Amino acid sequence: MSIVGFNFEKISIERKKNPGEVKGQIDIKNNTKIKDIVEEDAPNRKKGEILRFSFEFNTLYEPAFGQTTIEGFCLYLDDVKKNKDTLSKWKKDKDLDKELMSKVLNFVLAKCNIKALALSQDVNLPPQIPLPKLTAKKQEAEQYIG
Repeated sequence: MSIVGFNFEKISIERKKNPGEVKGQIDIKNNTKIKDIVEEDAPNRKKGEILRFSFEFNTLYEPAFGQTTIEGFCLYLDDVKKNKDTLSKWKKDKDLDKELMSKVLNFVLAKCNIKALALSQDVNLPPQIPLPKLTAKKQEAEQYIG
């Protein structure tokens, strides 16, 4: 149904080399995963209405240039029966419904990419996502027809 809460629990960023020390291209690898899902008790909510999705977001700059790790959780509100099905499927196979998985991961990616982008500037690492760039377009000479 909807995500009703989000928190960061651990944020770590490290630049291991100065930018001038790196020779060649820097490869940036991103990885986001759901670590665990548990039932969360909340005031004014029925038991089983809220699930806590723990996640880990990683960006690795290679060769051994830097690393970002963000851990946290988001709270998901839905029908008790649907949540029980989600929990049992997770406990059995560590698997989720594709629609739910994409909803949760897209939310996590949006929050973590913004945080990691700001932090990467602070420690002088390149952005982990491509940023838009302007290019100068050569203007053709106007023709006068008179």
